[in-house]
Amino acid sequence: MKILRNLHPAYAELAKAIRNEAEYFERNAERMRYPAFRQQGLFVGSGVVEAACKEVIGSRLKRSGMFWDRPRRQRHHRFALLPPQRAL
Repeated sequence: MKILRNLHPAYAELAKAIRNEAEYFERNAERMRYPAFRQQGLFVGSGVVEAACKEVIGSRLKRSGMFWDRPRRQRHHRFALLPPQRAL
């Protein structure tokens, strides 16, 4: 944060962007304890979650004989992400 706070760019728009980034990191520092999360064996990136969503949604929508119009497909995506007891 000190590095970002000590930057003094000549352009006001750039200064505002840097200030916004510094504030974001300060507000979310507690959520960004990546080394501690890795030590606990937790996944840090979004790749695992994205792959799981792709697998779940893809496997449900791409079965043989499945044809979806757009409104039905969008509704199905929302329900596919709910826990099983809420998907009814």
